[in-house]
Parts: sequence; C-alpha cells; structure tokens
Amino acid sequence: MVWAFVLVVACFLTETAVSQLLASTIDEAATRIVTDYSPSVIALASARAELHRMQDYVSDHIDSGGDDPDRQRIEASRVELDRAVATYLKLPFIPGERELWKRVATDILDVRRTTDRTLAAVERGDSAGARRLVRDDLRAAVDRASADILSDIELNGSAADSDGRLIARRHRTSMHAAAALTLASIALTVIAALLLYRVSAHHDRLQRRHAALLEEANAELQMFAGRLSHDILSPLSSTRLAIDAALKAESDEGIRRKLQRGASGLDRVTRIAQALFDFARAGARPAPAERGDVRVVVDEVVDEYRPLADGAGACLEASVPARAPVACNEGLLTTALANLVRNAITHLDGAPGKRVDILAVEAGDRVRIEVRDTGPGLPPGSEAIVFEPYVLGPGVAHPGLGLGLATVKRIVETHGGSVGVESHVGAGCRFWMELPKAAAGPA
Repeated sequence: MVWAFVLVVACFLTETAVSQLLASTIDEAATRIVTDYSPSVIALASARAELHRMQDYVSDHIDSGGDDPDRQRIEASRVELDRAVATYLKLPFIPGERELWKRVATDILDVRRTTDRTLAAVERGDSAGARRLVRDDLRAAVDRASADILSDIELNGSAADSDGRLIARRHRTSMHAAAALTLASIALTVIAALLLYRVSAHHDRLQRRHAALLEEANAELQMFAGRLSHDILSPLSSTRLAIDAALKAESDEGIRRKLQRGASGLDRVTRIAQALFDFARAGARPAPAERGDVRVVVDEVVDEYRPLADGAGACLEASVPARAPVACNEGLLTTALANLVRNAITHLDGAPGKRVDILAVEAGDRVRIEVRDTGPGLPPGSEAIVFEPYVLGPGVAHPGLGLGLATVKRIVETHGGSVGVESHVGAGCRFWMELPKAAAGPA
C-alpha cells in the first residue's frame, strides 16, 4: 500500500514540476515579447517615421526659402528621432540585431550630416544646391536607413512570432501532461483505497491492543508514582517535623534564622516534589482549574537562588508587573522558573557585569515570564534544539543531564503554554515562557 501512495505523490509532484517548468518557459517567452520585441518594434517604427518626416520638412524648408517654422519642425523631428533611438538602445539586443543596428546607426548619422549640409546651403541662399542634395543624397540616405530599420523590425517581429509559437506548443504540452498524470493519479488512488480497505481491519485490531497496553502501563505508572511519592515525601515530612521541634527548642536567633531558612527550602522542595508526582500520576495532564500566583513563585525562586548568584558574583533581580494568576500550580511553575534561573546563573561564566533579570508581564490572555542573562549566549544554530532532552551544547563544561530545559518545555506546553529563546553571541540569552491566565475563580 505504501508504494501506491508513493506513486500517487510522485505523480502529483511530477505534474506540478512539469506544469511549473512549462509555465516558466511560457512566462519567459511572453516576457520577451512584452518587454523586448514589441517595444523595439515601436521604437524602430517611430525612428523610421521621423526620418521620412524630417526629409519632408527639409524639402518644405527649401521651398519656403528658409522659413523659420519649417526649421523648427526639423529640429523637433530630430529630437523625436533621438528619443526613439534612446528608447530602443535601452532594450536588450537579440542575436543578429547588434550587427544590424551598426548599419542603422551609420545610416542615421549619414542622414544627419546630409541634412546639415542641405540646411547650410539654404542659409547661403543656394536653393538649387539644396534641392540637388535632397534629390541625390538625402533621399538615398533616408531610404537606406529606412530599409535597414525595416530589417531590424522584421528581425524582432520574427523573434516575437517564434516565441508566440513556442507559447502555443508549451500550452498544448502542459494540458496533455496534466491530463495524463491526473488519470494516473486517479488510478493509483483507487488502488490505494482498495489496499487500505483490506488492511483497515488489521489496523483496528492493533489499535485496540495498543489501547489495552497503554491502560496497563498507565496503571503501573500510577502505582510507581505513588510508591515513589511515599518514599520521598515521607522523609521530607519527618525532616520538617524535626526542624519544627528544633525551632521550638532553640533560643539563639542566628541558629533560628538558619533553621527557618532550611524549613522554607524544605517546604519548596516538598511542594515541587508533590506537584511533579501529581503530574506524573495524572499521565502528564494538568489538573482542572489549576492556579498559580506568579509573584509568589518569583519571590521564592529569587530567595532560593540569590545565594547561588552571589557566589557567582552576579546580580539577580526580578520585576513582576503581572497580577493575574496562571493556569498552572505553583509547584510546577516553581520547577520551570527555577530551571531557567539556575541555567542562567550557571552559564554566566566569566562574562563582565554578570546579571540575571526575571520579568513577568501580562500579554493579552497570557502571562509571559522572561529570564535574561548577560552570559556568552548560545552557539549559533542551537536555539532550535536547546529545549530537547539531553542537549548540553558543544563545549559545555557544567554538570548535568540536559533535562532542565526539556522539563520546562514539557511543563509549560502541557499547560497550554509555549517556550522560546533569543540569543546573541557575546550578549547573553533571553529565555521565555508564556502560560494562559487562570480562569476566574468562583465568587
């Protein structure tokens, strides 16, 4: 069945390629006719007409005894001749045209010189000499120029006729090819449909078996997540109780502050672990009506990672104009943001003016959270793969499995959001995630 579909696609692609090739040939021929041959014929015809008109004006000028209006018409005719020639010379030459034009240019120059000699004779009062020049020289020069220009017009006309015939042939070929390939596509489609009908029953059986295996795997995953949750969260709870007992018994303020800081960190770890396990038990599907306070999450992440930033000699700051909650629980949101912030701090390396900034703003029906750093930036071309699992990038010396950014992407996209990065080598990165705003809670 696959080969039938391949052949259908091949027929379609072949039909498209042939049509495009023929259409391209037709377009090129039509373009030559419109932009070269026709304008050349018009310009040459105008020049030919002006030569004959100039000859008539010169004769009228002699008959009028050198009348100024006739002289002005001669000069105007020269201007029009020059304009027609200039228009023609802007167009491309076709094979054989350049040699023909050299003769035409010589002929026009001869007409000009003969005209000048004739006008000079009129100015001297030698009307008989002027008429003799018109009869013996000017008329012959104009006839030669006219004949050569006509040859040039015929050359362009022949080229236009040839391209017109080419367009007609290509059009017929295109129609025949399209019809043949369409019939072949229809035949192959019918064959593919028959084959598909034969394998559909087998496919349905495979789907039912896959669904059963998936249900069994989900049940095992839920059992595993429950056991893992108990094995991790139970020790965390015991540790929290021990810290609470120590707080009650301890009177030294310095030690109490350290215990309280440890209790806060333990609470965050517990919340993150609980959210991740709930997420796994739900089959990577978020619970309905989830809500997370962005400001609370940002404040906790800043408190947790400020010591790491201080140790790296970096400044960690946050700005949270956003007020709307997002459709994601705070545990998973903390995990996602913490991954971005930790990633930014650990990759600052030796960059001067080390700084990491967190910004959370509302963007329509979403909340956008950005983490900007002043590190060295990503290697060129790695932006498209940096969120994939196990991607560390070339030359990365920091420890890790390459799962942090992949976890961010999975959490955000599962909650209907999106992630991205903008990087400039030597100027740092800007990682961002956008999450939908949470639905309004009950009144």
